[in-house]
Amino acid sequence: MNKKILLACIAVVFSFGVATSSLASGVYVAPSSAKPYFNGAYIGVGGGVVQGLSDVESAYKQCHYTSVYLYSTHDFKSGGYGFNANIFAGYGKTFRSSYYLGGELFANYLSLKMKGSHDYYVIGPWDDLTMSTEVKNPYSFGGDARAGYLVSPRTMLYVLFGLDYARFNVKSEAQAKGWDSLSYKLITNEFNKWQLGLMPGIGMEVGLRDHVSLRTQYTYTFYSSFNHDVSLKADLATVNLKTKVKPQRSKFTIMLSYLFN
Repeated sequence: MNKKILLACIAVVFSFGVATSSLASGVYVAPSSAKPYFNGAYIGVGGGVVQGLSDVESAYKQCHYTSVYLYSTHDFKSGGYGFNANIFAGYGKTFRSSYYLGGELFANYLSLKMKGSHDYYVIGPWDDLTMSTEVKNPYSFGGDARAGYLVSPRTMLYVLFGLDYARFNVKSEAQAKGWDSLSYKLITNEFNKWQLGLMPGIGMEVGLRDHVSLRTQYTYTFYSSFNHDVSLKADLATVNLKTKVKPQRSKFTIMLSYLFN
C-alpha cells in the first residue's frame, strides 16, 4: 500500500516538474477561452410564409366629346398570402460577452399575390362597375443591421432594422356589367414599379452545432405609395383609369446558417 502511494507521489512530482520546466522554457501554452459562437461571417438560406396587404385607390373617368360622362373613385384593399425563399450573408461580433451587433445582405423570392375589388351600382349604360386590382411582389433584395442579446452562449434574441428594395407588378381593371348581364372590360392598367421599403423585425438564433445555427425571424415592411394612369380613345370617347397602390408585407422565415467561426 505504501509502495503504491509512493509511486503516485513520484508521478505527481514528475508531472509537475515537467509542466514547470516547459512553462519556464516557453513551450507550454495555456488554453485560451473559447471564441464567442456568433463572431464572424456567415451565409445561409431560408423559407417561410408571407402576407401582403395593399391600400388601393382606383379612379375611372369616361369622357364624351369635351365633357365628363362618368367619373368614379374608390378606395379598397387587396391582400393575399404566399411563400418566400431567401439567401443571405453577413458578419457579426459579440462584445461584453452578452451583446451582439452585425449586418447582412439578403435576396428574396416570393409567390405573393394581393387581390381586391370593389363593385358599385351605376346609373347609366351599365348596371354596375367593378374596379379590381392585383399586386404581385415576386422578389426583393436589401440589407439590415441586427442588435442582439445572448441569453446563453449559443442562443440569441435580436431586433433588426433594414431596407428592402422590392419589385411590384400591378394589374388594375375597370369592368362593367350591362343590362344584358354580359361583362365588358373597359380598360386595363398594367405597370411595374421598384420601391424601397423600411423593414423592422425581431428574431431568435440558436446554435445547433459548432458551425450551424437555426433562426426564426419576423419582419414587417412598409412602402410609400406609387401610382400610374392610362387612357384609351375610341371614336368620340376617352376612358382613363388611374391606380394608386400603397403596399405592406409581413414575413415569417425559418433560416439555416453556416458560421465561419
